[in-house]
Amino acid sequence: MKYRLASRAVLAFAAMAWGWNAAATEGEEGAGRDPDVFVLEWMEAFDRNLWHVVGPMHVMEVSDAAAETPFTKGLGEGEGRLAYARLPMLPESDQVAIRFVDNAVQTVYIDLNGDGALQENEALKPDLANMVVTPVFAVKGGDDEAPRHIRLRLAASGHRIFVSSASAWKGSGTLNGQPLTLVIGDAALSGTPDTFGADLLAIFEAAEAQGYVRPQVLGRTVMHAGVFYEIALTEAGGSWRASFNPLKETGTLQIVVPSGKALRGSILHGSVQQAIEGGATYPLSGAPMAALTLPPGAYRLPMLFMRLEAGDGDEWQAYATMSRQTVVEAGRNTELRLCPPAVRITAVEEDNRRATPDAQISECERGARLFLNARLTSETGTEYPRVMRTREPGPTYPLLRILDPDGREVASRSMEYG
Repeated sequence: MKYRLASRAVLAFAAMAWGWNAAATEGEEGAGRDPDVFVLEWMEAFDRNLWHVVGPMHVMEVSDAAAETPFTKGLGEGEGRLAYARLPMLPESDQVAIRFVDNAVQTVYIDLNGDGALQENEALKPDLANMVVTPVFAVKGGDDEAPRHIRLRLAASGHRIFVSSASAWKGSGTLNGQPLTLVIGDAALSGTPDTFGADLLAIFEAAEAQGYVRPQVLGRTVMHAGVFYEIALTEAGGSWRASFNPLKETGTLQIVVPSGKALRGSILHGSVQQAIEGGATYPLSGAPMAALTLPPGAYRLPMLFMRLEAGDGDEWQAYATMSRQTVVEAGRNTELRLCPPAVRITAVEEDNRRATPDAQISECERGARLFLNARLTSETGTEYPRVMRTREPGPTYPLLRILDPDGREVASRSMEYG
């Protein structure tokens, strides 16, 4: 005999609305004023505080064997074991070699000049954090391209090796009357600061960059203190000049959940991303529940983690991800309406759990062992990886019901979540 499974529950906060009634942040009028200018110099010394701006770490593919070449012959005999890796940005290099002693990196060998051999200055010693920062070296480009000058950072954890850029430009200046420090990290390893969404940017509110500031993608439009600026980069005598001009045209995005219950709240963490290849991502952390000022264009909200408070003491935390595009037009307010999240419980037979984890069955044989998984989704495709009620009244739970072929309930069970 086959048995059918039925389940559905809609979260209580779906009936509540978000009132984003605060006025949109407005930048200075861009016409008729000179842009703010920063002079950026190459960072000769690698600043540990800025690793997150310079570039993300990528795992290198490591092997225990390599072809016999002048480079590998030059490694000679030594204590410990050798592991080998290739760097995509060094096409002329036969190998990168790492010597481990008791799982700790002793030496990193890199063919920096690409001559296929091992020179004395190409044996690099790590510091106490098992990190190596290379000197600046040239990477050959195409037939018509000039060599790119870059610097790398390599770090080891056990037998895994990670690599990132260690190339950055840094300068101080004034933006809208406020003294700031600007850092651009060469995450794309192009040898130049790029405004097409490949490099990273951080703006520090101190004369010297200290501590952690969440970087943003370096695009043609940059956000700071709720104001958008158009940025232009020009090279002059080995330095770079970054000029900022307040954006003249903006629109607003208002996020709404249809309801009759007013809420106040804030965005704990989040971002809004331009829905184009190489588009900029703007941070929303700490933003109040107000209309978001944005440059005209199409956007996605890949992450939105919110605290929602009702007047009766009820409080929620909700984490939503949205893949669909929303178009923001200049001078207009655009509403992005989130549908109520519904609990969708999927069921697969236990034996097929790993092979088909996202499969869904609607009926099963008596005695079958099932794996159940609850997901919060909406009709528009919004995903809710996390929804939690943080104050009384307590959470409500979805109900799983098992029905016989005639639709009669055989068993039911309340499923706790959150």
